[in-house]
Amino acid sequence: MVSAADLAVEEALVDILRAQRPGDGVLSEESGTVASGRHRQWILDPIDGTEPFLAGQRSWGTHIALAVDGEVEIAVITRPTERRRWWAVRGLGAWSSPTGRAQQTATRLAVSRTDVLADARIGGFVAPGSEMASAIARHGHWVADPLGDIIALVEGRVDAVVAPAGEIWDHAPQVLLTTEAGGRYIDKLGGTRIDAHGGIYTNDLLTEQVQAVPELCRLDG
Repeated sequence: MVSAADLAVEEALVDILRAQRPGDGVLSEESGTVASGRHRQWILDPIDGTEPFLAGQRSWGTHIALAVDGEVEIAVITRPTERRRWWAVRGLGAWSSPTGRAQQTATRLAVSRTDVLADARIGGFVAPGSEMASAIARHGHWVADPLGDIIALVEGRVDAVVAPAGEIWDHAPQVLLTTEAGGRYIDKLGGTRIDAHGGIYTNDLLTEQVQAVPELCRLDG
């Protein structure tokens, strides 16, 4: 689903990047490759969660990531309804701060310390009644956060997230935010690719336990 707002946000972001970083590449969900760049590429999802946006809910915002030679170095996720953004820089941690405020107001993010799967709070895009949903009910506690599962993970409200699908613009900022907050991401192929169309996010303490449950790792929704 694409709304007029998606296209308007995309146009605004691309205009800024063309003015500020004219030599960089841009890949956007709405228009595909907008600009080519040899080493640096901005990956954009102008409005992640168009349906929640149109429904007046809270779990929508903009996804921005900068990949340098294929490695994500900067990540930003926003929630306009909260007037907040969540951001990370490789090697410098993950943070949250109010929009329009000085960086000195930022709060450092950290994943939870839950280390037993039976106690874990698990989120993600999983179909009700599916094998994975049943597995979550048997092994942990299903939760749905109003701001989104990855935000909840890096703030310590969720301990693991299963993401059976997703495009590169979904995962690019989420992976860096998670790892810089102390968590871990494993794609559906067992690696850490952001373009593998799905993966598992954990607080790292639960990674081996999640991997030991085949239904949680199958990522077929």
